[in-house]
Amino acid sequence: MRQPAFGEKFWIGKEKPCQVILWAKEKETGRELLIYQELFGSFERYAADAAEMSNYFSAEKKEQITIGSHQPDRKSKRTAERENAKEQPEELLMEFLDADTIEEKYHILIKAHNASSGRLTENFLSAAAFSIDCVLPEGEIEERFQALKYFLATKRKYER
Repeated sequence: MRQPAFGEKFWIGKEKPCQVILWAKEKETGRELLIYQELFGSFERYAADAAEMSNYFSAEKKEQITIGSHQPDRKSKRTAERENAKEQPEELLMEFLDADTIEEKYHILIKAHNASSGRLTENFLSAAAFSIDCVLPEGEIEERFQALKYFLATKRKYER
């Protein structure tokens, strides 16, 4: 089985983006585990048996994969509407995480702030900062945004 690299993204189902955190071995049994983080909702972290993950990472094509207890459930219309409202920040976060340069990340952050109608969330700022090794101060979203913007502007200036 191919071991995906740290930070490699994959999907559980069609609408649940995740990211590899690390590979680990269970001390008692020696069983290989994949530690991953969901890139939606509350950004929970999970451990999955490597055998469960092998089907996904050995396949070349994207397909719906269900891991462990993550069974798709029937959703009410209201729940679906709430999730659709949350998609914009998650799509923007995925765009930020997929950006190749600091310049692109900076412009995505500015775009999120300018179109701020709920797009600039605590989860977005925390995940974006974490992805570029930036520690944000505690405080209001606007203060945290300014700190991340300053960090990216400085990095952009010196990494050209």
